[in-house]
Amino acid sequence: MFILFQVPIADSRSFIRRVTHRVQFPSWVLPNAKPNAEKGKEHFVRSFGGAEKRQTQGGVPEDWAGEEYYCGAEGAIRFKQSLGKKLFGSKERKIHLNCAFRRFFCCDTNKIVSRLEVGFTRAMGWDSLLKCPKENSYLTILDISNIHQIIIDILALPVYIPFHQFPYTQELTEKEFCPLQDVGRFFSKEYLHSTTSHQGLKEGQLEEWWVTQGNPMLLMELEEQDGLNDNSSGFKYEIHLPQEAIEVDIGNSEGIKLWYLRETPRLPSGGTMPIDVWIILYPRSKQKSDPKEKKRRDIRLHLSRLSSERESLRVIASQVLMHRIEIQTGTTETDKLQTYLSESSSRLSKNQYYGIYQGLLLNKLQEADDHIAHRGEYTNLKVVLNDLVRMFKSEENIKGTYKKIRPNCLKNISDFTKKFS
Repeated sequence: MFILFQVPIADSRSFIRRVTHRVQFPSWVLPNAKPNAEKGKEHFVRSFGGAEKRQTQGGVPEDWAGEEYYCGAEGAIRFKQSLGKKLFGSKERKIHLNCAFRRFFCCDTNKIVSRLEVGFTRAMGWDSLLKCPKENSYLTILDISNIHQIIIDILALPVYIPFHQFPYTQELTEKEFCPLQDVGRFFSKEYLHSTTSHQGLKEGQLEEWWVTQGNPMLLMELEEQDGLNDNSSGFKYEIHLPQEAIEVDIGNSEGIKLWYLRETPRLPSGGTMPIDVWIILYPRSKQKSDPKEKKRRDIRLHLSRLSSERESLRVIASQVLMHRIEIQTGTTETDKLQTYLSESSSRLSKNQYYGIYQGLLLNKLQEADDHIAHRGEYTNLKVVLNDLVRMFKSEENIKGTYKKIRPNCLKNISDFTKKFS
């Protein structure tokens, strides 16, 4: 079992026509290309940790969000109590989880699209409830209520972000606990402060909306073991997915199945937050070089990139419509904005990426968006981009306010919204 919780983070500072004091490091895309004298500075995010290269299977092609380098986020997100003391699942069958990693990816040169990831794996050792070693405890029944409860327990897991106020000290100056599902709101604030120069922190002219979280995603990978019996434990492994889960065709999947459902857990503030949940069922592989293993990893990485790209596009477009991001053609900031809007919508418009039916994935996300309405907030990507197209085509545009909006920018956004209408 492997579980990935992810929060997309959208950074608008590249489009702001004022001094934001954002630091220039780390250089996420190719940090190794920097001179040796600068490597220590270029590889580090204050209060988070160092940026490092994947040591095992590497990243993915460059035209999507970067995967080659990440920053450890153990210092930026912490658990209220040890995971070893926490049980996840239904009352009858609970499991222990280990934290596999806490890390942060920044996915492009302009540092617009990024994401926080927290990974969990099944813990080893003894399970007093199942009366068997945990290395064999995968031979248990994962029924509908148990899978659903594991998801809910992870989303409700208490965590905190150790805020450091300027000037930075070794001691924490603020600690605020929140459920994992709501951690993006606090993480965004800390990331904004950690990537702002000391001069900017001293002047105190930051606006929190410059760095904004998107709706989270949770991915669960389960190995299919239907009908398998273990003589030592006597348990049978079966998987029964929640009834609302919908199977999604992803093309040539090497026997891997993908299911989708939308969770809307309630926040401590009383509101709700839509969370996309993907469940991957995969057949057992006898060796790591099995093509099924690579395909499963490709699917996981693609879902992560798709979520961060889609949510960042929604957030940035919403900020344009709310006039937080001002459009003034002929400026560097608006040129960057047009390039981003055009390239992002163009990437999302493609039917396939690396053999995965991306269009079908986006259709499921759009269908879920269409069934959820939230007051005072743009949560539906199609609605946001349609409004953006209308704004660019409005009488103001004809009169010259946005006269220099690039035709390909408008076309790519319009094509994307029509495709999923």
